[in-house]
Amino acid sequence: MAIVNTNFNSNVLASLNNLRLTDYNIQVSIMKLSKGLRIVRASDDPSGMAIANRFESQIRGLRQATINAEQASSMLQTAYSVLDETDEILLRMRDLALKVMNQATLTTSDVATLDSEFDSLRDEITRKGEAATFNSKNILDGTFASPGQKAQIGAAAGDQLSIIIESMVAATIANATNALANVQLTSDAVNSAAGHAASALSVLDTSLDYLGTVQTSLGVQEYRLNSIINDLTAQEINTAAAKSNITDVDMAAEISYFARLQILSQAGTAMLAQANSLQERIVGILEDL
Repeated sequence: MAIVNTNFNSNVLASLNNLRLTDYNIQVSIMKLSKGLRIVRASDDPSGMAIANRFESQIRGLRQATINAEQASSMLQTAYSVLDETDEILLRMRDLALKVMNQATLTTSDVATLDSEFDSLRDEITRKGEAATFNSKNILDGTFASPGQKAQIGAAAGDQLSIIIESMVAATIANATNALANVQLTSDAVNSAAGHAASALSVLDTSLDYLGTVQTSLGVQEYRLNSIINDLTAQEINTAAAKSNITDVDMAAEISYFARLQILSQAGTAMLAQANSLQERIVGILEDL
């Protein structure tokens, strides 16, 4: 029934309002489909947006922690490679000590030459220890000696791991003592060259054992960091999946909804035209009276 008093335009206004709401929902659906997101604005899901933001913070923290752990692992690998060279030097020094102990075939000049090489190699151990760096930080001069320095390996403030690399210069390489720095291969008023060489041999064995202990420590720390990296990667993947469940749009469902809205928009436009024609027919009837 057409009412011509208080709500003569009610059908038209209702059709216009429905069409406005449908067009608004179409625009929102287009934004969701174009961005692939279910939550485009906070008003789409306020609590979901808050949870998603917390997830994003955790994801970024885990990603940075992974980078931190990878860098710490690379630093340990750098230290290990330098110590491989130090190991070769110590073995060469041990060979020299054994040569000096062979007094039956050596002259005093030969011993002096061997001692000179021995001293040079000892200086090279110290040079390597003081020159070895990672990102411009010294790593074998005691900078990372126990208790070490903290590596941030988690998204939380207290999730840290101590990286320990003992000092590996000549003054500390003999089981953290300066024994290697004090040995010589030439004779003096107290001991013969062979006697000094025997002492040097013992110190070098201690140094090699200590070097092996430090290398083992580096290997254990690197293994632990690799395990941490694997854990962090898994956490990041799972957290990203949880965030995706909240924020990402279901493309199939949204496309179906968008198609429905298009049909409603077309129907609303048609109904608006019908409402307008109804008013025109009423006016025509009144004119014929």
